[in-house]
Amino acid sequence: MAGPIAEPKTGTGKVRKVRHSGKEYEVTIQQARKRNGQDRMRVYNMKIQSLGHQFQLVTEWGWLGRISRVIGIPVVAASEEEAVAVFKKKFYDKTKLNWSDRIQDLLRLVFDEDLVETSLDKYGYNWRMLPVHQLTDHTLRESAKILRDWRDHLKELKKLETEEAEREESETKMKVERKEIKQLREKYRFMIPHKVVGRVRLGFAIDSFENEVKLLQLIQGIRATPSMPPCSVLEKENLLDWQYDKLGMEIENLSTQSTQSTAKGAEYNSLLQLYIRSIDKIYPSDLYKVKGIFRLKKKDEIDNRHVENRRLLWHGTRCITVAGILSQGLRVPHYSDMRFLKAKFGNGIYFTDTASFATEYCGTNDSDGHALLFLCEVALGEMLHCDDKDADPKFDPKKRLGEKCHSTLGIGRYGPRADVEVDWRDAKFIDERLRGIRVVSLIPGTIL
Repeated sequence: MAGPIAEPKTGTGKVRKVRHSGKEYEVTIQQARKRNGQDRMRVYNMKIQSLGHQFQLVTEWGWLGRISRVIGIPVVAASEEEAVAVFKKKFYDKTKLNWSDRIQDLLRLVFDEDLVETSLDKYGYNWRMLPVHQLTDHTLRESAKILRDWRDHLKELKKLETEEAEREESETKMKVERKEIKQLREKYRFMIPHKVVGRVRLGFAIDSFENEVKLLQLIQGIRATPSMPPCSVLEKENLLDWQYDKLGMEIENLSTQSTQSTAKGAEYNSLLQLYIRSIDKIYPSDLYKVKGIFRLKKKDEIDNRHVENRRLLWHGTRCITVAGILSQGLRVPHYSDMRFLKAKFGNGIYFTDTASFATEYCGTNDSDGHALLFLCEVALGEMLHCDDKDADPKFDPKKRLGEKCHSTLGIGRYGPRADVEVDWRDAKFIDERLRGIRVVSLIPGTIL
């Protein structure tokens, strides 16, 4: 009766665990019951079996820790649809949860340890020698400083290689720069252990540096993810139950309402159309197939309806960093030397009105083609308008507008004009609770 968990939470407090065997219609449920005046755990198993042209629903139950079990009378159905209907009704009776409303696939994806290891392997990080959660803030801060110096020496080396100066003098300076880079590289790899396969040659090309930049950003996202609990916790509680609690989120699956004439069905279809309209024209319209739409709400979320200039914007990130975002929220990198790491308009959290642009940051090659996009309510306040000529990793908007500036608007080549209100419409058509929040209504292209 053991198997992966299907649901961390159900609609009744008596249901402790729901396990799904991996087959489409087989489930094991554990329920707290009173027996002989003592609290006992009752185990209930239910599955659909095929009998040629007929189907039957088989049930069995017993008490946790006891070998004996009771097998119920099979319910024979003339068709698979009839058997599935009975299965879903019994599942709801036991858990007060609709079978189609389960969120197990989403949870398995964001807590997939194999994806984490695969992504770290791609960048050569030796996670067996030093697990990511054992890296300290001091180590990451010092590593970011080393990368900053590494970048500066690479720029100087590239400059010397293109200069038409005295050849002998340039060669001498280039040797000095290469020596500095080598020392920085060795110091960095001592702090951030890498796998050694054969003879390691870390050249002086910019690609080697950018690889380490991406690795450091990835590590920062993974560290925010709740780590594995001790064995003593797992003896009392299922792993995904514990992880779900750590998220502190209310997660509701809207996908099951897509074909129904309900408020949730209308919300799902409005969000789906918003996504389709948010695909940049340079991408095919079927770039990604939408597998599910979920509504997320922090349990202690603050009501921000009093904040001006709120908009719905897209944010893309790797699947393995989503759990950290759900548990801690979107956070600005807190290492001062991380700001130079490819940030176009300085240190901050980046959003866009273009869904296809956000997917470029999802790292689908490392997650079996899966991508998770956030559609976020963002309080922008007073915006500083910028374009490509203002792009600078060391960009500091506060120096331009002082404390009046709350966010930076990066103007794209095409799309909604920042000074035309008709390009943005009230999001109440998605859900009445979004009244007052604006969402793009025309061709996207502005990057925030």
